[in-house]
Order: sequence, then C-alpha cells, then structure tokens
Amino acid sequence: MRKKNNIIFLLLIFGISLIGAKHLLGADIIYAVRIISDSTPPAAITTLSVSTGANKGEINLSWLAPGDDGTSGTIENGEFRIQSSTWSGVFWSTTKAEVSISASSVSPGSVKSYVFSNLIPGVTYYFKIWTRDENPDNWSPESNIASAKAQINPAYTGYTLEVNTAEGIRITIEVPDTAFAISTQIEVRLVDSSHPKFYLVREADRKTGNFPVTHPYEFIIRDLQGNILGEDDFHDKIRITFTYPQWLNLAQQNPLRIFRLNETVRKWEEQKGHTVDVFANTIGIDAVNFSIYKVMIKINSGLDDLIVYPNPFKVKEAKDGCVKFINLPKNVTLRIYNIAGEMVYKKVYDNTGGGITWDGKNDSKRTVATGVYIYLLKDDNGNKKTGKISVIQ
Repeated sequence: MRKKNNIIFLLLIFGISLIGAKHLLGADIIYAVRIISDSTPPAAITTLSVSTGANKGEINLSWLAPGDDGTSGTIENGEFRIQSSTWSGVFWSTTKAEVSISASSVSPGSVKSYVFSNLIPGVTYYFKIWTRDENPDNWSPESNIASAKAQINPAYTGYTLEVNTAEGIRITIEVPDTAFAISTQIEVRLVDSSHPKFYLVREADRKTGNFPVTHPYEFIIRDLQGNILGEDDFHDKIRITFTYPQWLNLAQQNPLRIFRLNETVRKWEEQKGHTVDVFANTIGIDAVNFSIYKVMIKINSGLDDLIVYPNPFKVKEAKDGCVKFINLPKNVTLRIYNIAGEMVYKKVYDNTGGGITWDGKNDSKRTVATGVYIYLLKDDNGNKKTGKISVIQ
C-alpha cells in the first residue's frame, strides 16, 4: 500500500493480463489492479526438419510454429531458440542455444525457417528448438531432434570455354557438371619465353623427335578464391579440343597426337584416347589433370608402322586425289616404279611431318596409267619398305 494525494493505489500482481477496478471512498480513490498470469506455454515443436544447405558449411532448418497456448493462439513478443551439436547426446537446454529468433504475429501452423552457416563442411549436426510466448519463463518442451550434414560444396554447373589463340588455333574446353563439386575458373596461357616453365618446355622439345603443330599451352584450373586445383579435385574427365592448321594433308593428320609435359622428367608424353575429326580439323582428348599440352605429329623412328591408303588408289574418288603414306620417320625418300621396274616418280622429304602423299603423277606431272605400281620408301638409317599400289584412273 502507498498513499499519495489522498489516493490509494492497490497493486496486486499475479501475471500479465490487466483488469482495472475503481471505487470511490469519499475523497479517496482506490484503484485495484490485478495482473492475471499466462501459465500455458507453447506446445513442443514436432515438425523440425533439416537438410544440407546450398552453400558451403550450411544446413537448412524448417518447422511449423506452435500456438501461444499449446497449439492455439498467435504468439506475440515471443522467441524461438535453436541449439546445435555434433553429438546427439549433448545436454539440451535453452540456455545452451546459439540462435535466438524473435517471434511476433506468429500464427499456429505457419512455416518458419532458418539457415545455419559457417559449420564444418561434411560434418553431421543435430538440432533442437524451443518456443516461448510473451512470458519470459514460458518455454515449450524441447522439439524433436533432427540432423543433416553441412554442405561440402554448392551445386555445380558445367560450362564450355573457347579460347582463340594468337597463332589462329581455337582451344575448346568442355567441363561437365560432374567434373567438380565447386565453381571453377580456367586459365589458358601460351608458354613463351616469359613463362616460368619455358625452360622445361625447351628441354622437352630438344628430347622429342615429333613434329610440332601448335605452340605449348598451359591449362590452369582454380576455385573462385584463386586456389589451383589438382588431380585429386577432378571427379570426371574434361574434354580439351584443339583445331589444327588446314595446311596439314590427310597423311599428316592421321599421326596427330596431343602431348602432355611431364615436368619431373622434362619430357613430352603422348596422351592416349585422342580423337581426330578430319572434317572439322580438330583433335581432342579427355583430361583428368591440367598441365602443359601441345599438338604434334608423331614421328616414327622407322618404317615398321607404315600405312598406305587407299589401296586400290582410285584417283577420282580418293580424298584430295592422293594416296597417303603415314606413320613415317622424319626424313624419307619415296620412289614409285611401274611393273616393268621403271622409276616413274621420286621425291626426297627432309621433313615428312609424319606423312606424305602421291597424286598418281610421274616426275613430268603427267597422270600415270591404270595398273600396279611398286613403292619404295627409305629413311636416313637405311631402313626400307616396299609394297604394291593398284592405281585406277
């Protein structure tokens, strides 16, 4: 009881709902104030669900809100609290919750959500949630427990990159959706005298006997933070395709290969599984690592792998009107004889580029007659290869 100016205020505080009553007692006014308590907390949430988030280290949470009193009534001036742990047997308590979310004008059954971030990627986290109404001590029972793994990497979309080089070569890089689990960026750099690995390339060039078709190019793949990715980061093959110059004849296109620089031994290594498209003038491989690549014509050390086609040689039907000799060493001499043993054609090749052609003409540039002809190939080491060609004009 307290008196002021003959007015008596009587305060009876039991809760938070206000009822006022006024009585007149002579000159005195007595106010009776009673606060009625809200003793019913929100119901426990039983719909908490979690899932791996969209970004690295994230987990998504969602739930249906309870009511102010159990499952009924709109929550005003309330709160949600969420606790997480990497151990399901942790002590669960509102005092241990890391996240507090205000709850006002929250209807029962409304969908609520929250994104936990900065979690350890790939680790499983467990969650529980509590709700209170306007009474600071009116906490609901704890929710159901839910768990999910924090995102290792966000969803990744593949892409295709085309690079047009100064030498007129187009390089296409096809990165499938399954290649990486993170977003990436690719850098293609010409290995010239300003490149830090130029001397490695020059030493490898001195060791190879193959005929160069393109300059060497370094392929580097990074994440969006600029970190270089290695072989362990590749989850699928990446297609690398080079165009090659149109001056290459068909005989030279067959032994085309893509070589990768082995930086440890400083040597060019042929990449298996290449494909050549003679119509599009392209050669491609499926790569599982990025390094320095170069297109070259594979030059054989002898004549053992010689292939001659087409045979029979139908001059009017053969592509380019030529017969092709492929898989050759660097320097050879070609002689063509008729069935009588007379030489009709001779040419010395100082650099075959792996393949040469004959257009069915003699040394006088006249078309030879239909018939069987003998070819003789000889390299600088004295190796010889002979065979027959049927010429049909």
